[in-house]
Amino acid sequence: MVEKISILSFVLIILSAFSLLAPIPDDDPPLSEADQSPNRLFYIARSKNANVVCYDANFNKNGELDQNNPIKVYWINRTDNPGHQDGLSYVQRQFAYGYDFDKQSDGSYIITLVAFKERKLTLKQTGKNKGICSLLINKKPAILKKIFIQTEPDSFRKVQYAELEGISADDGKIVKERVHPK
Repeated sequence: MVEKISILSFVLIILSAFSLLAPIPDDDPPLSEADQSPNRLFYIARSKNANVVCYDANFNKNGELDQNNPIKVYWINRTDNPGHQDGLSYVQRQFAYGYDFDKQSDGSYIITLVAFKERKLTLKQTGKNKGICSLLINKKPAILKKIFIQTEPDSFRKVQYAELEGISADDGKIVKERVHPK
């Protein structure tokens, strides 16, 4: 069964990024080596814009996840100022790309993306300065690597689908799932 996501959540994601819009081809170009981070958990890419929103594990000076802010979220500009990083605005954090978290007794965190509350993520530390974000993708346990948002060609407000992509925890193969708005 395909999980449904509220169209309002997708609209907020797309609208919050209106100042960073720049057309790109229909396919999603991979992140360049310069866009990589050793702490990268996953990123969000969109069909109407080459810029990406990155979610990196945020560690303290001891190499442990920061208990007050376990994930650092920011934009990477890939169009007019390639490689430049920008923080999220208040509106973007509150309504589109931010997250809430609950620390668990085992030291992991349950992460809820503000625009994708339907599916919870689990953030776990896997070593000093190392972490993963996991969830079910196509009913399989997986490590999330990317969320791609495809919008209608003539409108950045109308979302066709979001595609989750990760690495299967069972066999290490890439696993994908398309989630359509309600």
